[in-house]
Amino acid sequence: MRAASRYFVAVIITFTPNPSLDRTASLPHELAVGQRNQLAGVSTQAAGRGVNVSRALHNAGCSTLAVLPLDPDDPLTEALREREVPNRPVPVGRRARTNLGVTHPDGTVTKFVEPGEPLTPENVTALFSTVMAAVPGADWLALCGSLPPGAPADWFVRLTQLAHEVNVPVAVDTHGQALLAVMAALPGSAPDVFAPNAAELQVASGMPLIEALLSGDIAPAVAAAQSLVDRGIPRVLATIGSLGAVLVTDHGAWYAVAEPVKVVSAVGAGDS
Repeated sequence: MRAASRYFVAVIITFTPNPSLDRTASLPHELAVGQRNQLAGVSTQAAGRGVNVSRALHNAGCSTLAVLPLDPDDPLTEALREREVPNRPVPVGRRARTNLGVTHPDGTVTKFVEPGEPLTPENVTALFSTVMAAVPGADWLALCGSLPPGAPADWFVRLTQLAHEVNVPVAVDTHGQALLAVMAALPGSAPDVFAPNAAELQVASGMPLIEALLSGDIAPAVAAAQSLVDRGIPRVLATIGSLGAVLVTDHGAWYAVAEPVKVVSAVGAGDS
């Protein structure tokens, strides 16, 4: 509710270098491979991990600003306007990618994800400058999602270092080459919060945990998060699907159970 905004004073900047326009559709029957499949309940929304975070923060009455590569004529611009997400777009001369998620009758979601169009060196410089211009005075900087082609693999590491120079804490939620770069920079350039999903936690820690989670055992996930705390990350907040989430810090470990829900769309579920 808008009235809640006076109670939330934190200013949280999010950076989404590879945003998307996400289409989600329900499949009312089992997938018929190689045949015509009629979809139902198709919806479109602005997405990308940082955009999802800013949308959730805005809905909760918290001050936020989403920085992202975005041209004025991009359909994603209108989607952000519809959701009233505060944003600072940086024109890059290309359209944001479009992703498709299909929800099956049993709640399983199949995703088709585009890689995104390449950024030029000029695009990278403009985005870097825009983020750093927004950071001074903020309470948090959240670096979120994948990197598009053309982006430096250590982009989030460099932004973390510069944010720390102006005493702004950083949360990182990423994967792929960006995740490997963040892990390689430990402990010197550790984010203040690392927020992986189960697969990303396994990659970051190098510890197998997926099979254990499938059987309901969260102990390996807690151990994996603890290993990252031991490497210099103060807080590891990992979402572990239907089992909920675990938070591990120097002060202990906590486990939050997820309430059973009927899956309509998984867009933004772990990000927010």
